[in-house]
Formats: sequence, structure tokens, C-alpha cells
Amino acid sequence: MYSGGGGKACRVNRNPVAGLVLGLVFLGGGCGRGESPAGLPGTDAVVRPTPAARKVLVSRLAGSWYPGDAATLRRRLEEFFSRTEDQHLGKVRALVLPHAGYRYSGQTAAWGVRQVAGRKWKRVVILGPSHRFALPGRVSVPDATHYATPLGEIPLDRECIAALGKSAVVVCRPEVHRVEHSVQIELPLLQHALGEFALVPIVVGQLDLADIGRVADAIRPLVDEETLLIASSDFTHYGPNYGFVPFRDRIPERLEEFARNAFEAIRSMRPAALLEHVAGTGDTICGRYAVGILLALLDGGYQAHWVHFDTSGRITGDYRNSVSYLAVAFTRRENESGTRSGGRCGCPGMTGADCSVWPGAR
Repeated sequence: MYSGGGGKACRVNRNPVAGLVLGLVFLGGGCGRGESPAGLPGTDAVVRPTPAARKVLVSRLAGSWYPGDAATLRRRLEEFFSRTEDQHLGKVRALVLPHAGYRYSGQTAAWGVRQVAGRKWKRVVILGPSHRFALPGRVSVPDATHYATPLGEIPLDRECIAALGKSAVVVCRPEVHRVEHSVQIELPLLQHALGEFALVPIVVGQLDLADIGRVADAIRPLVDEETLLIASSDFTHYGPNYGFVPFRDRIPERLEEFARNAFEAIRSMRPAALLEHVAGTGDTICGRYAVGILLALLDGGYQAHWVHFDTSGRITGDYRNSVSYLAVAFTRRENESGTRSGGRCGCPGMTGADCSVWPGAR
């Protein structure tokens, strides 16, 4: 059985809610089925020829989105993390992280990752939106065995990826993963803070609410206490470059208001609330479907924490075009007695693993 980075092999967890940690970007094994603030050009990854079953996807983000040599990259990451703090939120189970070049969103992403640093994670599941390919009603996993950054190779959890591939909503489109930055950009941060882990990268297509539920159903049995879940998303893309200019005055304040409103939808823990926010305001949140899957995986027993917010407008001093970056962490909610909520299964003070019934979140 494939253990990926020395961890245990993927086992189907019949009571999976007992330990979600978000950070979704789907990295897959073999296929069994048929610099700007928002993203820099020329991000096609290269699949390096390797012997036999090994297939390593080498990201081309190095040298443009972040430093291309290991020593410089480590120094940059150390600078980011030196300006963060552990907010002592408790046992964080999942994250929402931004995915622009490190000049723009690296500091905010580091704030998020800091909240899960120092713990041993067997695997990390990253859900990232597809920016270049249409994937209506589907998500994709890769055919690689490893992803590579200047900090080294990360093994993919091929057994978990194979299990996901049994779902009708999961496809294998290698070309999608070669060019998609929303998953790849998170990897050096995670390597620096977490050490060894196996990766499950998932690139998310264009979904409706029912699709979000089906994807969550496919992922849920594979999640356990040692799995970190990550949803990769930038938030409001403002300005003529993005075709979204709902206001022209008090831009910094209004961008934060948009982010606060989006966060309130996330804090409801309802995917529908986030989609309703986007539909009602036109808010240009590129990873809304990835975040929606994350919310569907988490139940009402979880709560969201605002960790860090920034904008490319503040960083560059130019708000004519600006992208918003938000880091969110998720922990189990405490009920009135001070014990952890058991979520929708209605077992106060019990974790999802203790409950005999788990209807699944929508």
C-alpha cells in the first residue's frame, strides 16, 4: 500500500468528520478515469521524465511567483513566518488560503499556515479552482506521483486519489494540473511549516450546489484526524482589469467590507450562503466552489476564524486594480457546557467519530 512520505496508507474512514483539516488542492496518482496580484503568466508546469512508475510534476512557479532557488526561498518563507503569530485558536482542522504570487499574498497565506504548524499531518488535501480549463460539474486529480518545488519532492497519496477516482464527479485531466497555480503556490509554505506529508491535489471546476455536495461526498470517507483540508481562493478582484468596479470611492474600506460579508457567509458554514453572497453582490471570488466543498465537508459543529486580510492595492499603493486576500481557520465549536460540539449528528460533547449516524453536510 502506498504510504506517501512515510505516513499510513489511505484507509476509508466510516466516520470521517472526526478530523477535517482544510487546504484543498487535489494532487493525484495514476488516472483510472476517463506575476500579477491574481496570477502570473507562464505557469505551465513541466512533467520531468522519470523511471518506471514515477512521474514528477515540477512547478514553473519557481523564479516568478516565488524565488527559484531553495536558499532564497527559505529565507523569504522565514521572513513571512517571523511576522506571524499563533493565535491559539485550538486544534485547527481546515484552512482557506490565498494563491497569488508571494509578493502579494505570501504573508497572508503564512498567517494561515502558522495556525497548523508544529503538528504532524499524514496528508494534505488542497482544493484549488481551475483558472484556465472548463470543468463543468467536475473536479480533476493528476496522474503524477510527486509534485516538486525548490524545497524538494512531495509524494502524492495515490491510494486516496484512486479511491476518489471511483466517483463520477472526479476526472483525471493532467493538463489542468500542469498549468494550475492555485494548488502549486501553497506547497513551499506547507513544506516549510509542516515537513513531510502526502498530497492530494484537487482542481475544482464550475459547480452548482448539488455538485458541491457530490464532491464532498466523494472526499468525506477519506478524511481522518491526520488530514489537513485546504481551500485555495483569492477574494474580491476589483478594477477594470477584472471587469468589476462596483464602487469608486473609499476603495480600501469597501474592499474590506466585501471580505467581511464573504466571511459572514463562510462563518454560516453553509455552501449555499457563500454562493448567494456571490450571486447577490457579483463578488469575484475565484475559489468559491472550492470553499463551498470545504464548508460541505465541515458540519455545523465547526466555526470559522478570521486570521489575516490584505489587498494587493495596499501592497502596491495602487487601488485601480486590486485583489483581496483572506486567511480563514476552522476549529470545532464549543457548546454552552464548554465541550466540543458533535455537529449535526446531535451528540453533544462527542466528536464525529463517536456518533453512530453521520447524515453528511450539504
